[in-house]
Amino acid sequence: MLDWILADESQMIDASGNWSTKQQELSYIKSNKPSYDSFRFEIKRLEIFENNTAIVAGIGHIEGKDDQGPYKMIYHSSNILIKREEHWKAIASHVFGIQKEY
Repeated sequence: MLDWILADESQMIDASGNWSTKQQELSYIKSNKPSYDSFRFEIKRLEIFENNTAIVAGIGHIEGKDDQGPYKMIYHSSNILIKREEHWKAIASHVFGIQKEY
C-alpha cells in the first residue's frame, strides 16, 4: 500500500534529519517488518487547497513490546499530498518529536 500512496518523487525527513526517497523507504519496510501491536494516527490538521494540494498533519500513536519490555510511543508528522488522476499521492513527509515510554 505504501508503494501506491507515495509519489515516485516522494521524499521523507526523519526525526534525526535524514532524508530518504520512496525507493529507500520501500526497501527499509521490506527488510524491517513492524513489530508493534497497534498503530493509530490522530489527524490534527487536514486542509485541501485549490491547486490539488493537501496537508495532513498529526500524531502517531504506537504500542508494542521490544527487548526492554512493553512501550508506548508517539511522534508528530506533517505530510504534503498532491492529487494526480483522481488519486492523492504523498510527495513529502517529515517525522519529528518522537517520545517513547516504557
